[in-house]
Parts: sequence; C-alpha cells; structure tokens
Amino acid sequence: MLDPCAKVRKTTTGHEISLLRRVELANRYVDEFTSSRFDRVTNVVLDNVLTSIGTAVEQITVNYFYGAPAWISDGMDKFIAKVWNVIHPELRSSIVDSMSGDYSWLLLLAWTSDYPPFWVAGEAFPQPYTWLRARYLYAYYPADKTLFQKVTNPLYLVILYLKMGTYTCVPVFVLQYLFIDRSDEYQTCNLILSFKLYQFLTALYETTSISYTMYGCLGSSAYLLGTPRSCDALMPSSAENFDLVMLLELPRLLTLVAATLLLRLGHTRGGIGELRALAEVRLDAADGTLDGFAHTAKIELNAVNEDSQQHQALRSVPRKVWTEHIQAARERADAGVGTGGYLQKWMLFDFGVLACISALLLIPFAWQSQQAYMANGTPLDVIMLRNTVYYIVMSWALMSFPFLIFHMPVIGAALSTPCATGYSTLGVLVPLLSSSAIVKKDMLEKKRRAQRESLERSTAAYRWWHDSTARRVTRAVTDSINPFDNLFSARTLV
Repeated sequence: MLDPCAKVRKTTTGHEISLLRRVELANRYVDEFTSSRFDRVTNVVLDNVLTSIGTAVEQITVNYFYGAPAWISDGMDKFIAKVWNVIHPELRSSIVDSMSGDYSWLLLLAWTSDYPPFWVAGEAFPQPYTWLRARYLYAYYPADKTLFQKVTNPLYLVILYLKMGTYTCVPVFVLQYLFIDRSDEYQTCNLILSFKLYQFLTALYETTSISYTMYGCLGSSAYLLGTPRSCDALMPSSAENFDLVMLLELPRLLTLVAATLLLRLGHTRGGIGELRALAEVRLDAADGTLDGFAHTAKIELNAVNEDSQQHQALRSVPRKVWTEHIQAARERADAGVGTGGYLQKWMLFDFGVLACISALLLIPFAWQSQQAYMANGTPLDVIMLRNTVYYIVMSWALMSFPFLIFHMPVIGAALSTPCATGYSTLGVLVPLLSSSAIVKKDMLEKKRRAQRESLERSTAAYRWWHDSTARRVTRAVTDSINPFDNLFSARTLV
C-alpha cells in the first residue's frame, strides 16, 4: 500500500519544522488581517472621542478662569493644553495597546535580548566602548522594562549607588552624557533633570551632615564650660578631599551648559515624528536587515526564532550605521526640532542663580580683603576663600529644588517633553513602551517561548522516531504481514 507521507518522511527534519512554522504563521496572519480592519475603525472613533474630551476640558478651564487677568487665563490655558498633550497619547496608547492591531502589534515583536559583543569576529581590536555603552544605557534607560523590572538588574543598582557618591556622581553623569544619543530631545532633557536631582540630593545630605557635626561641636560640654575645643577641623575647607570635590564642579557646570546649548540651538529632535522615525528603524532592524524596509513576514519569523542568524548579525552593526539610518528616518518622518519646553528657561534661571550667589558672596569678600590689605597689609585669607567657594557650590545645589517639579507625573512631561524614548539591548535609541505595552509584550514572549519549546519537543520526538531502530523494525514487520500491498502499489505506479 502506498504511504502518502513517505515522500515527506524521506526529507530532512528541517523541512518538517519549516512546514509547521508556515502553518502556524498562516493562522496568525489570518487573525491579524481580520483584527487590523476592526482596529482601524476603532482608532478613528477613539481619536474623535479623545478630541471631544480635550475640547471639553479646555472649555471648562476657560469658564473657570473667566474674569481673571489675561496673563492668568492665558497661562492656565496654555498649561492645560500642554498637560492634555501628555495625557492624550497616554490614554490612546493604553487603549490601543489592549487591542491587537497591525502596527501596534508589530512594535511588540522581535525585541532583541543580546548585547553587542566585546570583540567582533573578524575585527583586529575589541570594542569596549560599544560593549559598555549598550549595557549602561539598557540598564538605566531600557525601553521595554518597567521601574520594578529595572531594579532587578544589578547594574542599575550600581549606577544609582555611584550617582549618590561624592566623588563618583559627576564622572558617571559625564560618562552618561557621552553615551546617550544627544540628538534626541527626551534623552538630553532627562540628563539635565537627573543631574540636577542628584545635585540637590547630594548637597542636601552634605549640608545636613556638616551642620549637625558643627552644631555638636559648638554645643559640647567643653564649650559650655568655657574651654571650647577648636572646631576649625570641621570646616568644609579643612577636609582632605576638598580640592577634588570642588574641582569636579567644573565638569558638572560644563556638562549642564553643553546639554542646554543643544536644546537652545535646536540640535535635538523630538515630538511624534521622532517616535515614528525611531519605531521605523527598529522595525527595519527587526526583519534582520537594515535596508530601509520593514518586512512583516520576516519580523514575525524572527520573533518566533530568536536565535536567527539575522538577529546575531545585528549585534555587530556599528553605531555609525545605526545613526545614519535614524537620521534618514527622521527626515522621512519630518521629525521636528525639540527645544525641551520650559526646561530652557529653568536652566537660564539656574545659571542666573549661580551668577547671583557668586556675586553676593565673592564681591563682599574681595572688598573686605582689599580693605584689610590696604590698612594693615593683611594677606588674603585663603581658608575663608575656600569656604566661600564651598558655600557658593552648596547654595547653587540647594537652589535646584524647583527642578523637582519636572519629576512629577504628567506635569513634568508637560513642562519638558512628553515623547519618551529608551534603548534596546543593542544600545539603539527606540520609542519607550508604555506599561500596558510592556505587559502585553512579556505575555506574548512567554506564549511564543512556550510554543517554541513545544515545537522543539515534538520535533525531537519525531527525530527520535524517524531515526530509531523501532521504526525500521515496525516498518519491516508491517511489510512482511502485507506483502501484496507493495506488489499492488508497484503495479499501480507502472
């Protein structure tokens, strides 16, 4: 008797695996085609509803501030508009991510989990900068991880610890300035805000610690009895690391000035166009080749097979190539210039505070020093000068507390930029996934992993049966019991 599966069984096992995958992909394509049509209609209705809600909120604000001075009503109107520009995409994203759409669904596929190699095969020298950069950026700014998922990464905790250190805070931020994509508005704004936050926290700790120690010295029993011990050793300028700490303030100031100039001169890109350009490049790479096109079938296939050769090849793509593709995508998506919103004005205020504090403390000190020298020939009091510089630095840092408002939910994004970005494991700038999208992506990856393991187990079982002695014995016994089947089959073929 003819065996209809004999031809298939004579082929290699790779063809059976490919056939099973093609059947599975065909079923998914049918589901995706039907669901995408429904999602397109739903998105149109959703945009109309959200637009109506925004118009109603704006009208409520106008009615509430009716009769107020023009600068108050106009200012609140602009502020509410900026807040709504932040809330609107979040609401739309949270609703759309719960549905299975073609574009939003593709954004959840083929996220790489491998880092760039330390030494690329075929290269003469290792690439420690690329290797370290990708790990640092993905640990601190992962695009597909929530805050609690980031905490599970030991490198993230190490970075937080170093940023709180007296000697390591500024060097780590300078290194971060060199690592990030400075042409992105969100990354530049986030660097400034993080720098100011840790500057305020470290200054608050230092001043509180010194004040408590000095208070303990002046309030000691020896001082109250009339035999006070010297408290000069507790002055900030008497510390052994004083020169190093003050020297580190120079790269801090230069880094903040450089980042602010990037926003001021329009060298950063932001907005919806920036997110579309970054998503386009990520999808272009998800199909395995950076050719300017996103092939949906290849993206789906690479999502099923995470260890594909295309994914492994992307690990060795130089950063310059990624940058060129991102710039080309920005031009196609018409990504606008990102100015950082109100952050520019706040940074000008911050630099003005530094200038005022320096003038208020240094000018009187210089005047008194000159008068003392002219009257008695008293030399410059170096200790007082060092303490004055310390007070300038600490006062400037403590005056950074207004920047805390930028770290508040919704309000902070409205004041700076609502279009958040992050990094993949390859160190490539990509759009930041929302919390609902991250949950859906993780569930999809777990489902794919379970399907892949099930397929591997069934394939291994078939390989064992195909190559086993038991199959050959069973086949021989079956042929011996029905000898006329083979004869009849041969005559039929003739």
